Amino acid sequence: MTVKIMEKAKAKTKAKTSEASAIAETVEEMSAMKIKMDALKSIETAYNKLRDSLKARIPEGAPTDQPVAFMGTAHKVEFSACAQVRSVSDLRELHQRLGDIFYEVVALKFTELDKYVTEEELAGLLKKEPGARQCKVKEI
Repeated sequence: MTVKIMEKAKAKTKAKTSEASAIAETVEEMSAMKIKMDALKSIETAYNKLRDSLKARIPEGAPTDQPVAFMGTAHKVEFSACAQVRSVSDLRELHQRLGDIFYEVVALKFTELDKYVTEEELAGLLKKEPGARQCKVKEI
C-alpha cells in the first residue's frame, strides 16, 4: 500500500510532508534492521547445526537428571539436565474427577480439532475474528 499525500493548502503541506518524511524514514530504518536480522538468521542456523552435532554426541545412557558438558580450549558447552515433561494419560478420567473445572483448565488446539471435525459440523459453535497482521519488509 502506498501512501500519497495531496497538497491542498500551504499550512497543511508542511505537516503532511513531515508525516510522509517520518513514514519514509521509519520504512528505511525497518529495512536496514531487516537486513541485519536476516544475516543473524544464517548465523543462528549455523549455530543450531553445531549445537545439534554436539547434542548427538551425548553418550547414550547418560543420566537424564544431570547436565552434560563438552570442553573446548577456552569455552565449554553445557546441556542441562532433561526437563520433566508431564502429560495426561487418561483424559476421560481427568474430566470425570475435575467436573466443570475441566473446561476452565483445558486448552483446545484448533489444528487438532480440525483433524477430526469439519467446519460445517462446527458451524455456530466457533466464531472467527480477525487476528494480528503480518509485517514484511520488501525491496521496491
